[in-house]
Amino acid sequence: MTVEPHTRAFLVWTTGILALLLLVLGVALGTWTVRRSFPQTVGTVDVEGLSGTVEVLRDAQGIPQIYADNAEDLFRTQGFVLAHHCPDE
Repeated sequence: MTVEPHTRAFLVWTTGILALLLLVLGVALGTWTVRRSFPQTVGTVDVEGLSGTVEVLRDAQGIPQIYADNAEDLFRTQGFVLAHHCPDE
């Protein structure tokens, strides 16, 4: 049984396009998964248990500097920031 040349070319093109789409989907999914694991470094986060205002600033290397109204909020925020840098176990 022989396959006509135009049918074979169609199958080759279709297979190639599907393979390319799967590759793009795999790269996009991998990128999304990796980026999702990064800690949030911009924006506002509401943390329960804080009694005052806390501000976390990051320098050019991403090192956090924490400013809080009291010591308890400072240490709670330090733990929160540190926990976001640890991988899930």
